[in-house]
Amino acid sequence: MEGLQFYLDLRYKHHVAPTPEEAQDRGAFTMFLNGQTGMIVDGRWRVPTLKARAKFDFDVVPFPRGKAGSIVDIDGSGWVMAAGTKNPEAAWKLLAFLAGPEASRIFTKTGLIIRLGGWT
Repeated sequence: MEGLQFYLDLRYKHHVAPTPEEAQDRGAFTMFLNGQTGMIVDGRWRVPTLKARAKFDFDVVPFPRGKAGSIVDIDGSGWVMAAGTKNPEAAWKLLAFLAGPEASRIFTKTGLIIRLGGWT
């Protein structure tokens, strides 16, 4: 209840987050790009688009912590191949590349994989 009250206070007491009426048909992503909000919570998949469209510098930071710590849901991504693939050698070669250091560097550079401290 305390966390929910804090969340509501950000909108209605401190006015540092838009109310549903203020946001109307604009999503957090659009409001961030337009400079109408200073922070959004989103997924790593948004970073390449943000890098391409933002007309300002931004960075990725850890999720805020409260008294109970930083409580967020998690997701996972992975590479797989079908057991019945017609070309298992080529599929395995692609998987080995995608899970390897060279692809990780490429994905990190584009922002698809996020490292705290930025992307290089």
